[in-house]
Amino acid sequence: MAILPYASAGICSIASACDFSERPKVVLGEFEFPTMGHAWLAQQGRGPQVEFVRAGGEAIPFSSYERSIDRHTRITAVTHVCFNNGHWSPVREIVNKAHGEGAWVLMDDYQDCGTRPANVRSLEVDFYVTGSLKYLLGPPGLAVSRSKRRRDSRSAGRDPLQGGWRGLRAIGKARNRVVATL
Repeated sequence: MAILPYASAGICSIASACDFSERPKVVLGEFEFPTMGHAWLAQQGRGPQVEFVRAGGEAIPFSSYERSIDRHTRITAVTHVCFNNGHWSPVREIVNKAHGEGAWVLMDDYQDCGTRPANVRSLEVDFYVTGSLKYLLGPPGLAVSRSKRRRDSRSAGRDPLQGGWRGLRAIGKARNRVVATL
């Protein structure tokens, strides 16, 4: 778990830590908050191929994700609820399909957190990002990111390209994982 100044920092840290050498594909729906697309498109110089799953009207059916997620997919980024129209993404089905192909799932819950229960463990998402400003009625400048511990072959990754002075205490203490030292 990491405390962040904004959800974008968590998304960008996750994006910068992905290794795209063997699995170059990033799948995300076109209903994502714009930050999600910007974060992944900014990584294209490192090799990922970003594929946007197109909506059919006001929804993105699971079948659209199902066609896009394959053995080349490193990560699928999905919003729990669309910021623009309230569409609920079929997260459970997306997780099952992605994990079946050996890919990770990043869930952005910023637009929904606090409106209904969301059990991140039972959803089995690999990465979770949210913030306090909307329905948690919290202050601006407070977000969290959660990473599921991995002990399998899907854990091919690298150190994030972002850091800060508070991370100095973590240097040398942990390898191949992000450590929050606030």
